Amino acid sequence: MVLNARRPPIRFAYSLDAPGPVNGAWWPQADQHLSGELAALVSELETRMGRIISINLNWESRSPRSPMTRLVPLGPMNHWIASFSSATDRASLLVIPAVTRSDMAGTIFRICTAIPTGMSVASAQADYQAASRILSEANRKCSLDLKMASDDELV
Repeated sequence: MVLNARRPPIRFAYSLDAPGPVNGAWWPQADQHLSGELAALVSELETRMGRIISINLNWESRSPRSPMTRLVPLGPMNHWIASFSSATDRASLLVIPAVTRSDMAGTIFRICTAIPTGMSVASAQADYQAASRILSEANRKCSLDLKMASDDELV
């Protein structure tokens, strides 16, 4: 008997209207199996952006990364960003660690895609402040990565 194993849905969002270079987020089901989910993510993105012609990951295998919690460390953070380009669009997705709490991941999704949060509860505001700091650092990192890639093309 062959069972039809269904894959869990790909958890991602992006918006071309986001104000910074990071314009979305991807929340993998398991950090150990990113490559398995990456193909499904590319397929999903291609339905929205057209054929993906370039993928850029700003990390190497087993690279450390900063957690995404309310206790955001001071100073530089090491966030993973996956960038996808088609002939007409670009999606730079902040990769949310799989172990991140769902309410915090939801806040990060909303902030990365410039969706209003409508938060009023104190704990939600703490998530919002932490997610804003995480996105600010990710945008800084993504801008540097884009500048380095642009400089490499000029050489």
